Amino acid sequence: YRCSYMKNFVASDFSILIVDYHPENLKLLGNVLVKAGYNLNFATNCQEARQKISHLHPNLILFDLKVAEDNGCGVCHQLQEDLKHQHIPMIFMTVNKERKYLNYNFELGVIDYLQKPFDYEEVLAKVKTHLIIKQKSDELKESEAKLNTIITHLYDGILIIDRDGVVKFANPAAARIFGQPLEALLNHSLGIPILTSDKALLDFIHPNGKLGVAEITVGKTEWQGETVDIICLRDVSDRQKVMEELEVALTKQKELSEELEKQATTDGLTNIYNRRQIMKLAAQEFDRSIRYQHPFSILMMDIDKFKIINDTYGHQIGDRVIIEMVKAVLKNIRKVDILGRLGGDEFMAILPETNQKQAVEVAERICLGMREIEITFEAEIIKVYTSIGVASYSEEIINLEDMISYADKALYQAKRGGRNQFCTV
Repeated sequence: YRCSYMKNFVASDFSILIVDYHPENLKLLGNVLVKAGYNLNFATNCQEARQKISHLHPNLILFDLKVAEDNGCGVCHQLQEDLKHQHIPMIFMTVNKERKYLNYNFELGVIDYLQKPFDYEEVLAKVKTHLIIKQKSDELKESEAKLNTIITHLYDGILIIDRDGVVKFANPAAARIFGQPLEALLNHSLGIPILTSDKALLDFIHPNGKLGVAEITVGKTEWQGETVDIICLRDVSDRQKVMEELEVALTKQKELSEELEKQATTDGLTNIYNRRQIMKLAAQEFDRSIRYQHPFSILMMDIDKFKIINDTYGHQIGDRVIIEMVKAVLKNIRKVDILGRLGGDEFMAILPETNQKQAVEVAERICLGMREIEITFEAEIIKVYTSIGVASYSEEIINLEDMISYADKALYQAKRGGRNQFCTV
């Protein structure tokens, strides 16, 4: 059985320093480790050991206990105090089996010991094990250093809290958001209610006294052997402001766009479709009628003797007559029907899914509705009437222009027939 993390172990990636008085020990131990693939360096006294540790930075030190004793374990103390080398693992080689003495050496940073005379299989096993541990420890430290750098300089606030809601870790950004020094946050209870998996917003006071908003995201993770909640606090104060300003700008843009669309498609006086739009919609409805062979009719209308009304009573009364006429027409057509102003007192009504008989009924209703209009001007009552030409789609009609021409002819007939009526052709 081999652990998966040992499969990628390459002995030549590691260097070992052996410190021993006896050249014979150096030779015997060295041969075993070189044969296993390790890079070796040797020292026969503490001074030489210090120099090689400083220059070579070995991954592991095999230290003869006798050498250490003769020098008051100075090298061990030096490694403990030197930040650059204090994590180099040391294995003592000794003939002393007294457990109490060995424990004392462990306090100096010694991680293990090898008994003389050597069991070389044991030597290889312990060397490999402690090098792997060292490698993984270095990787972990490097990872923690990177993570710490990221978290320290992260704009978002990070909190790690235990099951009781007590802060076990906080980064500078979290301290800034809460307006507290880091030490004031650590071991401070946030309370259980904040522990939610949902995203939420938290109001806070900036150090400058301004109200801020933080977005809270909570997730679970493992930290120092226990399940904890990691809370991300993102200061979205500016984002909220930007979003509000963006929303206002988008709303304004939408309103301007709708207003522009309205101005481009509707008549300013009556708020019904203008000539351009009503003709566009009529063309669409005509094409649909041909494609699906559905009935379709249009009404061409104008106000009887409108020029006389306009010249006699003025443009304000003329505008009022047009508005009242539009109200009467809209009152007597369906919601699916479409009304547009072609210009002056001329109007078109589009009647989808409407045959000639049904269109005539609509025209008749409109004429009756117009007769109810009475406009008072200086004690005089002005009556308003309309003439209507009705045209319905048939096989002999080739295009919309033909249909409009038929409706115009019918309108002319209604005028010639005495006005205040409708006609078909």
